[in-house]
Formats: sequence, structure tokens, C-alpha cells
Amino acid sequence: MFFTDMFLGESLLWAFLITGIVAGLSLVRTSKENAGPSITTASIISFLFNFLSIWAWLWWVQPVAVGTLWGHAWLLWPILVTGCIFLLADAIASGAVRDTFGSSSSGDMSFGLGGPLAIVVFFVLGTWWVFSYWEVRSQADATHLANLVEMTKAPREDYPPTDTNHIVMVPEQTAIFKASQVIASESDEKGRNLSTLYQPGEPTLQSVNDHLYWLSPLEFANWRSWESVGQVSPGFIAVDAENPNENVQLKLGYEMRYTPDAYFESNLDRMLFDKYRSYIIDGLSLEVDDDWKPYFTASLNKWTLHNGGEAPVKAIIVDPETFQIQEYDIGNPDLPAWVDRIYSASTAKRLTNWWGDFGDPNNAPWKFLGIGRGSKARFQVWGDPVLVYTTSGHPSWQMVITSRNNDDSTTGIVLFDGRDNKAIYYTIIEGTAIGSAVTNAFSAVSADVKLWDPEHLSMHKIYGRATWVVSYISKPEENINGQTFQAIGLVDAEHLTGANVVYAETKEQALALYRQKLAQSDDTGDPTTELEIKEVKGTIGGISTQVRNGNTVYLIWLNEDPTKVYSAPAERSVELGFAVKDDHVIIRFIDVAAASSQALDVRDFNDLALQMIE
Repeated sequence: MFFTDMFLGESLLWAFLITGIVAGLSLVRTSKENAGPSITTASIISFLFNFLSIWAWLWWVQPVAVGTLWGHAWLLWPILVTGCIFLLADAIASGAVRDTFGSSSSGDMSFGLGGPLAIVVFFVLGTWWVFSYWEVRSQADATHLANLVEMTKAPREDYPPTDTNHIVMVPEQTAIFKASQVIASESDEKGRNLSTLYQPGEPTLQSVNDHLYWLSPLEFANWRSWESVGQVSPGFIAVDAENPNENVQLKLGYEMRYTPDAYFESNLDRMLFDKYRSYIIDGLSLEVDDDWKPYFTASLNKWTLHNGGEAPVKAIIVDPETFQIQEYDIGNPDLPAWVDRIYSASTAKRLTNWWGDFGDPNNAPWKFLGIGRGSKARFQVWGDPVLVYTTSGHPSWQMVITSRNNDDSTTGIVLFDGRDNKAIYYTIIEGTAIGSAVTNAFSAVSADVKLWDPEHLSMHKIYGRATWVVSYISKPEENINGQTFQAIGLVDAEHLTGANVVYAETKEQALALYRQKLAQSDDTGDPTTELEIKEVKGTIGGISTQVRNGNTVYLIWLNEDPTKVYSAPAERSVELGFAVKDDHVIIRFIDVAAASSQALDVRDFNDLALQMIE
């Protein structure tokens, strides 16, 4: 099975052409002495080397057939080696090299044209090859790269709010750990433990029927496992990304023959390379439709500028059971709605960086080799893109943007459409701290938190505020079984200190604590549809206390509207300790849609029966 015929004909053709041309040119010689034996020996050695090396290169490296010399510049290396073989054979045969095989030889110097000419061709075309990768050669090139993404700008208030029902609480590290656990606890129909046959592949975040999951294909543990299971993967693992307490789902019953980890002619990467030789296959990942049928999706990229400017031109959906492929142009509305993204994280970041570097030709024009080009009006992506799901629909790659002359604070946030080349730049967190300042704030909360790692850092608009959100997971050294979920943490991006971080084991608890934290803030800001300060007047119908995490909290309802309960910590007002039933009060509270079925957080409390507050 290893000696497959894939790429066999192409390898034989190139080996024959390179060897034949160099051998033919070697017939033109400085002397006829010893010409025949040296050419024959060099031809045999060269042909075998070229055939095996070209086949291995096609099989393992999979070079894309685009760019300099129509994507075949890599053949310059076999040409160089062939030239050296012929030159060395001529030298040995003519006596220029002695004692090579334990004896010396003598004769007239006899060198053919093929060897030296092959070496010259390598250095001449190789130099051209190297310089052809100079990507940006003019202002027109720079403008072209900047326009590969359709970037629009929007004010901070237009940033779409986060759907708090769909916040990622389970980071990738925990998803891998949970997937490994379920494999180790399950067996196949023959009684074999799945962990001896498979391992979880790289997880992909996807929304399935309006719920977020980490999807990991069942990858073969090794070649022997691949053979023992009939060369097919039976399915994948779905880890709930929104609820860390939800059971992991093992989706079996499929016959996924073409996967990225399969061997020989079942390897999906190799099969796609063979079919799309003139494209760059990017972002190959597992996605499922609404009925949980697995597919692999990817983009077909092209170089749009010299030997660079890589950008997607098509989207593909591959059935791993049959290798049937559906192709869609970028932006085609017929692309199935269940496909969350076509643009990979690396592509989205690369295109956004080009826009940030060359998007303002008036204030930051292109200059030769960048000489004298300052950092003014130039921007870059900080960190890695994070896939976020807002209330606007399909997911977007979220990227924090900084100035090239200051990477310690932000200039805004970019949301890059995962299915198209459209992006929007928002100034939602302009001037706020990023980098270590954010992670340090999340780590400086309590002694317990210092034992955890904050992961999956992302920016959300929650209750009208730009909010950093992380998942706390145990440090590797604290839990030898894996990095398990501990808590979810939130902090107002514009008030970034450890004292302002709230965290809890559940999302509902964390959001309630966050509302309370916002209620305590002196910065009211402008009311928004997500977070609005309202005022109510009435008489107390009932008042009681609870102790939450060691703190006293007052729960109040008014006779005028007994359907609403108001929650106020004791430190909100000294009057709370003296308030009684039938007192006339004025309560200012945070009104949010998410809190409609919960106690409303009190911002100010004034008991008119008392004289403590005028």
C-alpha cells in the first residue's frame, strides 16, 4: 500500500526530463575520453535520486502549483543535485578526483556541459525565485493588499451586544481533556477501548442548532489502528462549550474514510492537494450540519499579488465518507447556513494586518523597503483572533487592534465575518489596556484564582459595557488529570483592575455579580438598551435578608408591583438596616432584559421615612 501510484507518473516524467536534458548537454564535452561511462553512471544515479526525491516532495510537502515558474521552482533543487552528480562523475572519470574507490585514475580532463550548466541555472533562476517573493513593490501593491478586506468603520455604540446565552465557558484545553476522558471510558463493538484506537483531533468551535460546541474528529492513534478499524473513523466528539457540566457527546455510526490524519490515499490533505494543485488549501476543519452529519470545510486561496497576497477565492465542503465536494464562490449566498466560517484565523489576521499597515496611504504611504516609514496611522492585530458569537448572527473573528507605535493599549476592535471578506472596525475600547495588564487583572483577584489559568480571553458587550471575559481552568501542575473548568470571570474593560473582576462557577452567578459591580460604579455612562438605570417609587411590601458569600443582601418588593424583587447589598445604603414594611422608598436600579426573571440590582436606595439621606 505504501508504494501507491499517486504522483508516480509525474515523478517519473520530471525525473526523466531533468536527467535527460542534463545528460544530453553532457555529450557536449571538452574531450571524448571517458565520456560514455561517466554519463551512463551519472544518469542512473541522477534518475533514481530525482524520481525518489520528487515523489517524496509531492507526497509529503505538497507544493502549490502557483508562483514563480508556475509553482515548480522547487524543481531547481533536483536540477542542482543532478548537475553536481554529473560534474562529480566527470571529475572521477577524468582523474580530477583520485583514490575515490581505492585506486587512482588518469586521463585527459573531460567535462560535459550538462553539470556546470545545471548549476548555473540553479543559481540564476534561484536568485530570481528568491527576489520574486518581494511582496510589496509599490504603493499600488500596498493598496491592493489593504483592499483585500472590505473594512468599514463604526462608532463604539454600534458594536453588537453579546448574546449572553451563548458565551464560551469551556476553553479549548478543557474541551480536549473532556474529549480524552470520554474516549477512555468507551469501547467499540469488539470491546476494544477507544483510547487504544483513537485520539481527539483539534477541536473546532461551531454553533449547532443555536448552541456552541467544540467538535473533535476521532483521529487514528497510529497506522496499525487505522488498519485495524478498516481505515475509517466512526465519528467525532461534541463537547458543550456553553455549559461545563454538560455530558460529552460521542457521535458514532459514520464511516469517515477521508480525514486529515488518515494514511496514504485516504489522507484528506493529500487528496485535496491532488485535486486543487493550483490552490492553497486553508483552514481545513470539521463542521457539522443541523442534523449532526460531519463535513470538512476549507477555503481555496490564491496568490493575488506576485508571489503573495494570499486570499480565499472559493469555499469547499467535503463529505469525508465519499469525498464528494461542493464548491462556492466567496460571498455566495447559497453557502449553507450551518457553515460558520471559511476564513481561517490566520487569514483573517493577515488580511487585517495588511489593512492596518497600508489602509491609510495619505498618512502612511508605502516606501521602498520601508525606509523612513514611521508608525503613524498604522495599526496591527494584538494576539490571536477569537471566534465570537454576537446577536447579529453568524460568528466573527474578533481581533483587538493596536497602534504600531504603542502596543500597550487598544485603538478598537475588528469583527471579521467568518464567511466573507467583510469586516467592521469599532472604537469600542479605544485607549484601554491590553496584553499582560488584562491577564494580570484576572490573576490578581484572590488566592484561589492564583491557582487557576485565565484562558479564552475575549471581548464582549454585556449590559452596554465593553467586557473582558475569561474561563478559569486549573493549572496543569494543580491537576494531573487535565485542565478542568473552575469559573468564569468578567471585568469592565474601562475599569481594568483586579478589584473589579467578578467570577463564579456558573454564568448566571457571574452575570449577577457583574450587574452588582456595575451598580456600584460611579460611572453611570449613557443609558443603553442593554443596561439602563431606572427609578421606582412605592411602599415596601416585604423585606428580608440573605447571606451570599459571607455578605448580607437585602431583598425588597413593593406593594405597587409585587412581581419584581430588588436586591441590594448592605453597603449600598445604611438605611437598608432600618427599613421596614410600608416605608415609602425611592429605588434606582439596573434594568436589563437578562435580569427580567431575577432580582433587580439596586444602585441607590432612599427610605423617605428616614432622615439619613436628604
